[in-house]
Amino acid sequence: MGPTVLLVERDPAEREQVMGALRQGCPDCLFGLADSLPAASALLQALAREVEVDPGRLPDLLVVNLDLASEQEGQRLLSWIRLQHALRSLPVVCYTHHGGRTVTAAYAAGTSSCLLRAGEGEAFLSRLAAICHYWTCEQSNWADPSGSGETADPPTESIANLTRQSDENPLEKGEQG
Repeated sequence: MGPTVLLVERDPAEREQVMGALRQGCPDCLFGLADSLPAASALLQALAREVEVDPGRLPDLLVVNLDLASEQEGQRLLSWIRLQHALRSLPVVCYTHHGGRTVTAAYAAGTSSCLLRAGEGEAFLSRLAAICHYWTCEQSNWADPSGSGETADPPTESIANLTRQSDENPLEKGEQG
C-alpha cells in the first residue's frame, strides 16, 4: 500500500479524469472520495479526532474541486483545515475553472497548490499528475530519505475505507474554527 489521497469531486466524468491524472502521478496511491465540501469536512473532522491514536489515518494529500460550492465555502474549508492542529500540515491541492480572485482566495486561505482548469485539459491533467507526485512521493512521509528504496509502513486503515460522518461539520454550520 502507498500514500492516500482524498479527492473531493462530485461529477463522475471529471472524477474519472482527475483520478487518472492522480494515478499517473502516484501509481501506488490509495484513494478516498467525497462528493462535496461538507462531506470532505465531516470526514476530515472525524480523522482529525482520531489522529492522536493513529496518525496514519490522515490522507497524505487532499485534492479539491473548488467549483463544487461557493468561493466562501472553499475558503472556509481551507481556513478550517489550517486552524486544526492535526490537519495543519496536510497538503491541499485545489483546482477550478475560474481564475483570478478564486485562485488568489484559495492561496490566501491556505491551499498548497491551485490549478486553473481551462480548455481541453491535457495540460491541467499533466500538471495535476506532477503536483500529486510531488506531494505524495517526494514530500510525504512515504518518501525514502535514505534512498534505500524502503518506504514507511502503511496506515492500518486507509481513508478509502473510512466513511463516517460527523455532526460537527463547520461547512454545514457556517463556522470557521
